[in-house]
Amino acid sequence: MKPIFSFLLRLLRTLDLGLRLVLNLIVLVFILVIIGALFGPSAPSVPDGAALILNPKGILVEEFTGRPLERAANQFFGDEIPEVRVIDLLKVIQAATTDERIKLIVLDTDGLLGGGLAKLQEISAALLQFKAQGKKVIALGSGFSQNQYYLASVADEIHMHPMGLVFISGYSAYTNYFKEGLDKLGVEWNVFSAGDYKSFGEPYTRSDMSPEAKEANFALIEVLWRAYQEDTVAARGFDQDAISAYVNSLVDPQSSHHGDLSRLALETGLVDYLSTRDEMRRRIAELVEVDMESEEFPEIQMDAYLAHLNTSRQISIPGRDEIAVVVASGTILDGWHPPGTVGGSSTSSKIQHAVDAENVKAIILRVDSPGGSTFASDLILRELEIAQEHGIPVIVSMSSVAASGGYWIAMSADEIWASPTTVTGSIGVVAMFPTFEGTLAKIGIHTDGVSTTPLAGSLRPDRSLPDEVKRTLQLSVDNYYDRFISKVSLARDIDEREVREIARGRVWSGEDAFRLGLVDRMGGITEALESAAEIAGIGDDYRVRIIEQEMSLSDQLLINIFNSFESIPVVSRLAAGARDPRERLLGSFIDRISDLLKLNDPSGIYFHCLCDRY
Repeated sequence: MKPIFSFLLRLLRTLDLGLRLVLNLIVLVFILVIIGALFGPSAPSVPDGAALILNPKGILVEEFTGRPLERAANQFFGDEIPEVRVIDLLKVIQAATTDERIKLIVLDTDGLLGGGLAKLQEISAALLQFKAQGKKVIALGSGFSQNQYYLASVADEIHMHPMGLVFISGYSAYTNYFKEGLDKLGVEWNVFSAGDYKSFGEPYTRSDMSPEAKEANFALIEVLWRAYQEDTVAARGFDQDAISAYVNSLVDPQSSHHGDLSRLALETGLVDYLSTRDEMRRRIAELVEVDMESEEFPEIQMDAYLAHLNTSRQISIPGRDEIAVVVASGTILDGWHPPGTVGGSSTSSKIQHAVDAENVKAIILRVDSPGGSTFASDLILRELEIAQEHGIPVIVSMSSVAASGGYWIAMSADEIWASPTTVTGSIGVVAMFPTFEGTLAKIGIHTDGVSTTPLAGSLRPDRSLPDEVKRTLQLSVDNYYDRFISKVSLARDIDEREVREIARGRVWSGEDAFRLGLVDRMGGITEALESAAEIAGIGDDYRVRIIEQEMSLSDQLLINIFNSFESIPVVSRLAAGARDPRERLLGSFIDRISDLLKLNDPSGIYFHCLCDRY
């Protein structure tokens, strides 16, 4: 027995020692990760004669969606919908334009998921400035979607894989209509609106698009399609109707391409080369003048170059003038909300922070919003007016969408900039109150009782709205509409009768809004910053300061830890693949449907439009 006990004792001691070693190793790794997180990574170096790999992955946005800690955790577990900030892309391209170490840009569009023509136009303009310095842009793609091809069209060379295709389809405006389904469910969806073209409530009261909505939507998508064609044919040196002819050839059964869509793209000049991946790499090596037989070349990835720029410019010069950029992106809701949503309180707080900052001489409000809560919109507008009362100029830069409530928060600015393809206007008001008494009746549930006044118990979802309450709600919506008209008239110095004619809830393109006086100038955020500096009288030597929601030290530490763990292959593999990309896209679709349930204006009245879907 003694030898057995002796063996077991040695085994237990060995297991104990092994366990201690494993635990100590885990603690050591964790300590090293924390140290790395605290001190952060060193600035990546930029090799001379490098190719900058510009490979945006995800949807183009004005600000990342969600709180930073949530984003870091979602990214770690492979659960995020990828996003790329437009301002980061512009920063990278503009810095590379004057960086002598960057010889060319390799534009890899495979991961780009779109985000609005106005955003693409700003990035395209920056790439054209890069080319104006005598540097080259080479576009690579397994294939090109409509948005991907728009950016690729500015390149000196476009390389597509032989198995790819260029899919350009034009623009459309379709949405689901629920009236018949709601009737079958017994739901009474009460909609109160002001403005003949205010179509936000139509999906719940109709089974098709109204003539007014069709008129406005078609006029808008015509502008987008015309701009897309004009820009791409100018970039490629095509005939004016080349893009339309290509689209028609894709669906023409008599077309000569016989289903070989990559060959069609080559023959029509949409791409310059059909190249495999290794051929693409050899071409880049040739352009940076290294061994042509090699696929290796000096390069730096977009994210690494951005990190280099951020790290090398962290030291702020005391007393240096600043222009603050406040982003208002997403639906406007009452209260405090994370980035990707325009919270009335949270966005107002960011504006206050900019006003209180000692060196801020001007504020850029970057708007990418279809509107939302009337109350929250007015809170934000008032904070901007307070900034102006403090002598700080406010310049609005409209991104893809700045409509309804998105226009309300913009209208009093010292200057409003928009892209020709910005969706704006939608000066109108809507309120909705669904009731479910018919639905409940189908399963034998009824509501009855008594009240002291006609209003008491009237706003219950299980009771039909009384006629007098419906009249009151409509009068309230009409009043908000009159206020909207009056404020636009005063802010834009347009006769009120003219505003009533161009309002009516109609969406306009940026170029039409400029013609009508709703915006002042055409251009993107780069031009808006230059104008802000001029208006504030601070010259060219200023710092751009993006005002973001502040993070606690603990949140920052946890984010850095997540980022550090991502560099450990085993941990990264275990965390990745938690969800299939198709599942994430389905989740995004469900999120969009649920957006309606998030609307939380105290009075239930909204400056909102269905104009963020083009």
